[in-house]
Amino acid sequence: MYPTLKNGNIVLMKKYNLQLNYNDIVVIKKEDKIIIKRIVGLPNDSLNIDNYLYVNGKKFDNKLIEKKGIIESDILLKENEFFVLGDNRNNSIDSRFQEIGIINKNEIIGKVLFK
Repeated sequence: MYPTLKNGNIVLMKKYNLQLNYNDIVVIKKEDKIIIKRIVGLPNDSLNIDNYLYVNGKKFDNKLIEKKGIIESDILLKENEFFVLGDNRNNSIDSRFQEIGIINKNEIIGKVLFK
């Protein structure tokens, strides 16, 4: 999550009654790994990457994305599915890649409140 978070940063995380929205930073347990990423896609969203991220047909932000990963065409998130990206988009393993993939709500263990 560099530059937002750096190795060794301590974060305060909320674990219960999570209301998740775009741009929330979440802690995810994926298999045996704990990762921290930013939510860019919510359940039932349509996503596309064409140099930039598009959510439901609208440009999400102005961060250039050089690597599409597994996102070759539009994807539609199902109920309880989230799409996450790292803030250093061109040097992040996130939902674009099979190692992480689409995140299920039960894999989100908390929402970062403060660093």
